[in-house]
Amino acid sequence: MGRTVIKKTECAFCHKIFDLVTEDFDWEKKTDMGERDNDPSFHDYALSQMIVCPKCEKENEILLTLEADEKGMNETILSITNVSLEKSEYFQ
Repeated sequence: MGRTVIKKTECAFCHKIFDLVTEDFDWEKKTDMGERDNDPSFHDYALSQMIVCPKCEKENEILLTLEADEKGMNETILSITNVSLEKSEYFQ
């Protein structure tokens, strides 16, 4: 995948917005989630990675979902979600 800027990622801790670049992700760690229902020649993939917020320097766990052909090539990003839990009295 070429260099792509992913805009408007919100830090789960300081809630400031920052950009990610596809080069920030370790693409070797993507997980094949199986064939797509609408087209078996494409598979869904998921990639989870810790990214440091450039504003507050806290780690955020980012979940990226994408589709690609069965060999893992020709990737298309479907969604990016910040799955970190915000700190509260229950989570320190």
